[in-house]
Amino acid sequence: MKRSARFFKPLLFLAIVTIALFFSPKTVFAKLYDCSVTLDTPIVDINTTSDVVFETTNNDSSDGRMLWIGITTPTGSTGDFTIQDSGSSKSFNGFDAGVNNYVDERVTVVSGGNAVRSSDWLVQASDDPNGADPTTCSGNTGMQIIDPATYQPPQISGVTVSNVTDTSVTLSFSTNRDATVELDYGKSDYGQSKAESSPTSAHSFNLDSLTANTTYQFLIKATNDNGETDGSGNFTTAATPYATSTPQVINTVTTTTVTTTTERTLTPTPSPTPVPDTTPPAIYVTTDFSKPFAQSPQISGRATDNKAVAKMDYSLDGGHNFLPIDSAPDLGKAATSFSFLPSPLDDGNYALVIRGIDSSGNIGVSKTYTLVIDRMPPQASGVLFSIGPQIVDPRSNGTVVALAGQPLRITLSDVGGATGAAIMVTNLLDKNDRQTFVLRKNSDTGLWSGTFSLKTGSYQLIFSAIDGASNKTTRNLNKVLVVSNGKLSGSNGEAIIGKITVYYQEPVTNSWAVWDASAYSQNNPQITDGKGDYSLFLPPGKYYLHIEASGFKTTDTEFFTIDSPQPINANFTLKSLKLLLSLGPIKIFLPDFSTLSVLFVNNLPQLAASASELVGQNTPFFNLTVSNQSAFTSDSLTGKPTVLTFLNTWSPESTEQISILDKFSKNKDFNSAVIVEGEKVSKVYVFQKRGGYSLPVFADPDATLAIPYNLSSLPVHYFLDRKGVIKKVIYGALNEEELANTLINISQ
Repeated sequence: MKRSARFFKPLLFLAIVTIALFFSPKTVFAKLYDCSVTLDTPIVDINTTSDVVFETTNNDSSDGRMLWIGITTPTGSTGDFTIQDSGSSKSFNGFDAGVNNYVDERVTVVSGGNAVRSSDWLVQASDDPNGADPTTCSGNTGMQIIDPATYQPPQISGVTVSNVTDTSVTLSFSTNRDATVELDYGKSDYGQSKAESSPTSAHSFNLDSLTANTTYQFLIKATNDNGETDGSGNFTTAATPYATSTPQVINTVTTTTVTTTTERTLTPTPSPTPVPDTTPPAIYVTTDFSKPFAQSPQISGRATDNKAVAKMDYSLDGGHNFLPIDSAPDLGKAATSFSFLPSPLDDGNYALVIRGIDSSGNIGVSKTYTLVIDRMPPQASGVLFSIGPQIVDPRSNGTVVALAGQPLRITLSDVGGATGAAIMVTNLLDKNDRQTFVLRKNSDTGLWSGTFSLKTGSYQLIFSAIDGASNKTTRNLNKVLVVSNGKLSGSNGEAIIGKITVYYQEPVTNSWAVWDASAYSQNNPQITDGKGDYSLFLPPGKYYLHIEASGFKTTDTEFFTIDSPQPINANFTLKSLKLLLSLGPIKIFLPDFSTLSVLFVNNLPQLAASASELVGQNTPFFNLTVSNQSAFTSDSLTGKPTVLTFLNTWSPESTEQISILDKFSKNKDFNSAVIVEGEKVSKVYVFQKRGGYSLPVFADPDATLAIPYNLSSLPVHYFLDRKGVIKKVIYGALNEEELANTLINISQ
């Protein structure tokens, strides 16, 4: 029995060790071997600050996880490029991207003062949250610094086809700058090519071995140090073996592209006998555009042609869309004067082009004139904050709460015709801590937007803009409170690398499922970084967090509910498992299959209910008089408790809010009215009619109330008592019950 017991104890210990190794909670990281990267901003101006997105994809078919990304300036230099607040390199973690998944990391790049050719950034990825043994990602990571004053690709003009026979032609053209040209041609899809060996401004190609009476396509690629311009067209060879004496002139359209390759279709004119008229009208504009106009000016000029001017048009968008000119009394003659008055224009810069068409169909186009309309300086008229697809409402005092390092997007409209805009960020506790983030304008929507991330602290956002008349303005917008990320730590305060999984309760079935974070531009589960940090921003719903880490007891939080999108930054202290055996780097813990339940306590600050300077004052006076609405004055907001709501038509939250307000307006115990800030009267009128809203909706097209009411984020509600005194200001969308309860409370 003693001998059996002596052998049995080692076997029992080995069995326990085997079971412990099998069931011990642990995080396994596989080597990441393959990744790729693209960046969305390959060209930046000198001396600018630009937000650049590096999209890094995990291509590892061996299921290696991507838990860390490092981004380094070209050759580690801090001369041409720097990373704002980080120098020559910056790293990211706190995510878990499997094969074929990608992570967008936004880096604020500061360019130097010299134009340089494209330099490659170094992007690395690792399966380790701390970046151990990284893999260099493949892909096009080149970035070029340009000087906008001199940066210009070549422009192609004067394309002609001469010496046309049944088997050959000569194709000639010019470029406004020395350029090297590659010519592709063929019956379809090209197929043949010729190229120049050195740059020049005069170009000629002899094309032979062609087929008689056949149409050929051609593509001109003109390249210089600043880029490439493409021009395509076609020509037809002769049907019989003779050469024509008259060149085929290919009508061209002037382009002014400076940052991207441009392709133009160049349509040749055949060479029948007699020689056709190929001379386009010449356009002369006499109006002086050197100074801005307060309103649309009368524009005048003259057009001449070798035969007859048949039609005159104008464009205010650089030649994309044309309207007929009002007055050109001598159409049909070789020369005519013209004049027209554009419809009333908003503040802004307009690319004016005049077009003349002669009796032979030849088109003459003037140069592009910049028409500047300037009635007022530029200013923001409505602000929307978002994280991924989630709208972030300010708290009751107008402060926006965000997480450290989490990208916060700002979108806003403007009046006053801004041509450039930026957000300046000032640390309220350190006035020397200032940053500037450039905003980009969407040409389709007219909205300005940009993304930025900040470290922990309190900040003031300041909108800065300049218009075409060089008017510069600044205006305070919201304050932003940036709170620290949530943390995992051990009982001794040590940071823990663990996995946090968010579970969401389906509202219909009440069943629990892993929350779909990809729809909100986040990762779920999340792997904490080397500091134990995690970063979550959740939409409204009911949740719990499942937390696991090697060497620590698996933990679930109790269920918690949030009513509005908000950051999650609760701190968790995990209980250690008992160590059974330590074999060098291998640690074996005593198995524990139970789950510890803990409270969920979010670590967000409590903010004051209202900090508006207008509370307790009479509502600022206004008198909105518009063409298709009756006058609306602040004096009408008396006699009953009133909610006065400012919103815009482009925000999804505002569209939802006006529907609620429309229902609420049927309550005869209260007044309610809506003012749409910074948008045209006609647009607001159509918005109201399409929605079928019966409550009063008024337009403030020039945003005259933005400063008196200190408007920033919309929607915002001003609650007035019977005397028109402002009692409360609330940001964000409210339901009918919240509207009624607030008005009842201020009435008591």
